[in-house]
Amino acid sequence: MLVGLTLGAVCAGGASVAVGPATLTGVLLGQSSPLNPASPAVTQQLGNAAGHEQNDRLATTTADAPASTTTAVPTTTATSTTTATSTTTTTSQPPTSTTAAPTTTAAKPPADTSATARVLTLVNQARASAGCQPLAEDKRLDRAAQGHSDDMSAHSYFSHTSQDGRTFVDREQQTGYPSPGGENIAEGYTSADAVMDGWMHSDGHRRNILDCSFATIGIGVTTKGWYWVQDFGR
Repeated sequence: MLVGLTLGAVCAGGASVAVGPATLTGVLLGQSSPLNPASPAVTQQLGNAAGHEQNDRLATTTADAPASTTTAVPTTTATSTTTATSTTTTTSQPPTSTTAAPTTTAAKPPADTSATARVLTLVNQARASAGCQPLAEDKRLDRAAQGHSDDMSAHSYFSHTSQDGRTFVDREQQTGYPSPGGENIAEGYTSADAVMDGWMHSDGHRRNILDCSFATIGIGVTTKGWYWVQDFGR
C-alpha cells in the first residue's frame, strides 16, 4: 500500500517553490507522489504560504463553527386547593403553571491542546538549532489557525484560501493580529511529531518554521480528517 503525499508552497510575490526531499516529486499544492510503500494507506497533504498583505494568494480567514442551542421541553406542575365548609367540601379546578428549564448552549469540542503544545515545542526546538529566537504563542493566531482547520474539516477541502475567498492574511487580521507572516497546513498526519516531520522535510514549510523574522505563532488541529494549521506572525 502507498501513502499519498501532496505538497504545496507559495512565497512572497506568488512564486511557486518546489518542496520535499530528494525522494519526492510533488512540488505544488494538488500534486501527489508515493512515499514509503510499507506505510498504511493514509492521505497526507502539506501546504505552505508566506508573504504579506498585498499578496492576494496569501490571505487568511477565521471560521469558528457556531455553537448549537438546546432548549429543554417545558415542565408542567399541577396544584390543587381544597376549601372545607360545615356541610360541603369543594375542590377547585387545578390551575396550570409552566416552568421552563433554563436554556443551555452546547460547547464546541476543545482543540487538542496537548497536540498543539507539542507542535510548539518542536517548532522552538528546531528554531533554537537554527539560531532563531523561539516563537511566542499568540491567542489571536490560535483562533485564526483553529478556525481554518475546523473549516477545512467541516467542508472537506484543503487549501490556504477558504471557500469564501479569504486567505491567511485575512484570517489573521480578522482576529485583530496586525502583521501576518505565513502559514503551513497539513492533512492526514495523526500526531504532532508526524506532521512536524513532514513539514521539516519540505523546503517551503521548513522555511516558514525557521524564519527568524517571525515572532509569534498560532496552531490549530482538527482530528476529524486530521487537519493542521500553523499561522505565523511578525
